Amino acid sequence: MTPFPEKHDLLAFFECEPIIKYDDSPWFYNHLTYTINRGEDRIVCEIEPGDEILKFQWFKNDDRIVCLDLNWVSGLKIETKKESEAMIATFRDKNLVPLRIQLRPNVSISWGINPEPI
Repeated sequence: MTPFPEKHDLLAFFECEPIIKYDDSPWFYNHLTYTINRGEDRIVCEIEPGDEILKFQWFKNDDRIVCLDLNWVSGLKIETKKESEAMIATFRDKNLVPLRIQLRPNVSISWGINPEPI
């Protein structure tokens, strides 16, 4: 994935250390799992940057309300604004609008497709 956030940017965004699947693999070629709890919301985000995989699950009171299992995620970046913070995922398929996962001030997701093929 290019771009890909720095380790400290991901730590600040998720406010937790990831579970790292392979101790002997570099960060970029690993499987990172972030789990955060905010009141009724629980977010589980798995990232495999070398394989362009992003898995995102959002639970509310233990009920799964969103489950995304995405391939060909070509880039990730953290977008910090005064009023919000979000992770933006871009895709190899340029007809897909970037996925925006916001965690602050509240959890929200926006995504779509371009109306006209590029």
